[in-house]
Amino acid sequence: MQVEALSKCGLVVFLYRSQFHKIKRSQMDGDDLYLFHEGERIAQGKEGSQPQADRLQPRLGTSIDVATGRDEFFREQRVVYASSMDEDGYPWVSEVTGPAGFLDAPDKRKAIFRGKLTSVLPEDPISANLRTCSDRRMAMMVMNFEKRIRYRANGNLQAYEPGNDIVLDVAEGIPGCPKYIQRRRIAGPRQCREELVTRGESLSAEAIEVIETSNTTFLGTVNPRGHNDLSHRGGFTGFVVVNSAVQLVIPEYSGNGMFMTLGNLELCSRAGLVFVDYEGTGNVLQVVGDAFIEWKNAEYEGAGRLIRFHVKKFILHHCASPYKWDMIDYSDVNPAHGRGHGEDIPMQGKGLFPLDMVMTESQATNESGTTKRFTFKGPQLIPYTPGQYATFLLTLPSGRKLERSWTITSRPRTSAGDHEMEITVKHMKGGEASTYLHEVEGFPHIQLIAVGGELSPYLTGVPELPRQVILISAGIGITPMMAITRSLRETDVEITFIHSERHEKDRAFADELAMLKLSNGSFRLTTTVTDRMEAINPGVVRGRITKELLQTKLKLENHDYQVYICGPGKFISDVCEFLLQLNVQTSRLHTEDFNF
Repeated sequence: MQVEALSKCGLVVFLYRSQFHKIKRSQMDGDDLYLFHEGERIAQGKEGSQPQADRLQPRLGTSIDVATGRDEFFREQRVVYASSMDEDGYPWVSEVTGPAGFLDAPDKRKAIFRGKLTSVLPEDPISANLRTCSDRRMAMMVMNFEKRIRYRANGNLQAYEPGNDIVLDVAEGIPGCPKYIQRRRIAGPRQCREELVTRGESLSAEAIEVIETSNTTFLGTVNPRGHNDLSHRGGFTGFVVVNSAVQLVIPEYSGNGMFMTLGNLELCSRAGLVFVDYEGTGNVLQVVGDAFIEWKNAEYEGAGRLIRFHVKKFILHHCASPYKWDMIDYSDVNPAHGRGHGEDIPMQGKGLFPLDMVMTESQATNESGTTKRFTFKGPQLIPYTPGQYATFLLTLPSGRKLERSWTITSRPRTSAGDHEMEITVKHMKGGEASTYLHEVEGFPHIQLIAVGGELSPYLTGVPELPRQVILISAGIGITPMMAITRSLRETDVEITFIHSERHEKDRAFADELAMLKLSNGSFRLTTTVTDRMEAINPGVVRGRITKELLQTKLKLENHDYQVYICGPGKFISDVCEFLLQLNVQTSRLHTEDFNF
C-alpha cells in the first residue's frame, strides 16, 4: 500500500505540471484567482462543502496580498515554519528563525529570507534540501501566535548558495483563520542550546513525549500543482495521539470546508510534521511519513475525520529552539479531546466562554430581503465584545450537525457581556445552515460553542477609543459594524460609516442607520449601490467604493482614528490599497476574516 501511494505521488506531480504552467501564465495576465485542484474537489464532494468552498474561493490568491500590509506582517515575525522537499519526495517541516526583518515580501510575487539574518537548526534537512535537492518546491507558514494570525505562501525556490538570501517565487498566497491557535509570546532567548540530535525510523520515548505534550503542530503535504503546502493544526495538549512508535493519529476538527490539506492527501500520501516544546525543553521534533484519511470518525470528540500518519523517519533536536515562549491561553474553539492528560486548562482570553451553552429562547424578525435577525438567550452570561462573532452548532431535523459562525450584531449591556445576543443571517443560495434558520418553524436546536474575533475598537490593542472610528463594509460585512456603531453612539467618538450593497432592498439595518444619521451630528453615513440599472434613493451613491469616494468622505486630518473593514476578500484588499494610497498607516487598518 505504501509503495502504491509513493508511485501515485510521482504521477500526480507529472500530470499537473502542465496545469501549473497554465496558472503561471494567467498570473502574468493579472489573474490572481486560486483554482481548486482535483484532490480538493474530491474532498469537498465527500463532505458536501463545495458551495461553502466556492464562496471562499475569491479570498484565495496566487500571490501575497501586500496591499493589505502583509509585507509588514512578514517583517514583524521572528519565527516562521517552512516545508522543503528531500530527494525521496518527502516534505520536511522546519522552524526558521531570525530577528524582526529576516523575512520580507518586497512584492506580491516574492518572499525572501535574508541570508545573513536567517537561522535553521544545524542538523535540519532543510539545509541540504536548499543546496542540492532538484525538487525546488517550498511552502511557508507565517504565524503570529499572540494575535492568532496566520498566512501561508507556496511556490518554488530560486537557485541558492549558502549564506545568500533564500528567495521563494510565490504561486499561492492563502490567509487563515484564528481557529485552534494557542496564544503564546516569545519570552526571550533560550539559555540552554544543545547540538544533540536523535534520529530513527520509529519514534523514541523522548520523541513520543514531545508529541504527547504538544498542543500545536504544522503539517506539510504535497500540492499537485507542483508546490509544497504547509498548514497548522492545534488543540489541547495531547490532541495528536501516539498509537505506536510508528503510527500517529491527528483528529481533523471542523474547518473551512475547502480541504486544502486533505485534498493534497487524497492524491499523495507524503507528509511531514514538526512539533516544538515552546514553553518547556525547546526540543524540536521533525517527522516524515505517509498520511491517510479516515473520512468517518467516532473515536475523538469534535473531529469529523482522522489522519493516520505512518512514520518513516524522525529527527529530534534536543533543546534546540532558539526562543523560550510564555503560554497565554488556549483557543476557545478547541474540542475537549486532549484534556485527559492531567493538565490544568487555563482560563480563556477576552470574550471567550465555555463551549457547551445551549440557547434557551429565540426570536426571529426579517431585516431585509435576504437577511433575518435572530435574538438568542443563554442560560448564563455570554461574554462578548462589539464586533466579535459567535460560532454555533446547529442540529438539523435529520440529526445532521452543522458548525457555522455569524457576527454578533447586538451591543452587550455590561462590559462582561450579556444574557442575550443578536445575530443577523443572510440567506445564502445553497447554504444549508442559513436556509435552515430562514425556514425553520419554532425554536431551532442551537448550541453556542465559541465567541471570537478581534475586529473591535475594544480589542485591537488601541489603549483608548480614538476620536474617530471609520467603518467601511460591503454586503453582510455590515454586521460587525452595526455592533460597533451601537456601542459607540452614546460616546463622544465620531463615526464615519461607508457601506456598499449590490441592491438597496438587501441592505440590512437601513432604517436604524437612517434614524441615527438624522439624530446624531457626529455620525456620518454614506451608502452605495453597485447595481447599474436599479433606481436609487436620494443621497445614495451609485457604484463601488473607490479611492476618490474615500478621499471625499473621510476626514483624516486629526490623525486620531482607526479604520475597521469587513466584506468580501477582494473588497477588503481594494479598500486597504485605496487607504494606503491616501497615506493611512497600516497600523490603523483592522480587518478580520472568520470564514476560513
